[in-house]
Amino acid sequence: MARLLGEVALGRGADRLVLGVATEHVDADDLFAWLCDGWRRSLGPETGPDEDFVEATRHLASDLGTATAALHDALIDRHPGFWHPEPFTEEDFRGMFKSATRSLGSALRRLGQFTHSAEPVLAESARMARTRLLELRAPIEETLRHLEVHVGGVKSVIHSDLHLAQVLRRRGDGALLFIDFEGEPGRLVGERGRKLPPLRDVGSMVRSFAYVRHYVIRDLASDVSNPILPPEPGALLGPPDAALDRMTGWEQDMVGRFTGSYLSHSALHHSSDPAEAGPLIRGWAMEKALYELEYELKHRVTNFPIPLDGIAALASASYRVT
Repeated sequence: MARLLGEVALGRGADRLVLGVATEHVDADDLFAWLCDGWRRSLGPETGPDEDFVEATRHLASDLGTATAALHDALIDRHPGFWHPEPFTEEDFRGMFKSATRSLGSALRRLGQFTHSAEPVLAESARMARTRLLELRAPIEETLRHLEVHVGGVKSVIHSDLHLAQVLRRRGDGALLFIDFEGEPGRLVGERGRKLPPLRDVGSMVRSFAYVRHYVIRDLASDVSNPILPPEPGALLGPPDAALDRMTGWEQDMVGRFTGSYLSHSALHHSSDPAEAGPLIRGWAMEKALYELEYELKHRVTNFPIPLDGIAALASASYRVT
């Protein structure tokens, strides 16, 4: 992380109210912007594939997995206190499951409201999305139930809202720095800092690679008159099938490199069999995707096909993250 310079607070001592913190300036790009900009240039109609950029992203995925493992290790204190890890209980699992299915229910209700929209494209896409979610409800819940394996394991302080825009890539040397530890904006304050299994952050990052793919493909779409629906392959500039296939393959490669590097360097999971860790990461990715769907429907309705696509993929029995 960037070196802490100080804080802005009301009062002193343990009872002070911290309003903000100041860190040293870092000349950097966030990873989401860096990846999207790089792919836009590489896949644009006037440029060819930039193999140096693609190779750089492969190294980035491995470095990010290593850095995330180091972050989780740094957030654990083996001495009693706030930073001490605790057991993940059956009650924790039930609370997580309830929260995730509550997000699903909220999304279904909001989609139901959108089916009555005066905008015909939104109404039809909402109707299709709602039907699809209802069809997927059983496999969605089954994917979430994989997380019951965590019971008896460790929960600890984690980032809680880890995605590519929360990681800076320093321009000078490519070093990675984590930012914004306040938790997910859609959560209640009391929920944001709760201890969770560190693989929850891993599942969140898995979802972020999917957002890169969708943003890049959407920007390459020539038909922007219908922003609610995801772009069809024929709507891309240049060789559309090649662009779609390349981005899909890239996402899968990034997820595999990131999760593999994380598991091999994590103090908690370095001895885990990837085949055993995979369903857990998939479960946390599903939990995150359900949160994303609820959030996007509330704040960025044109984005809701992104988590919807992720939910459908994660619900598939053939989906693999490692």
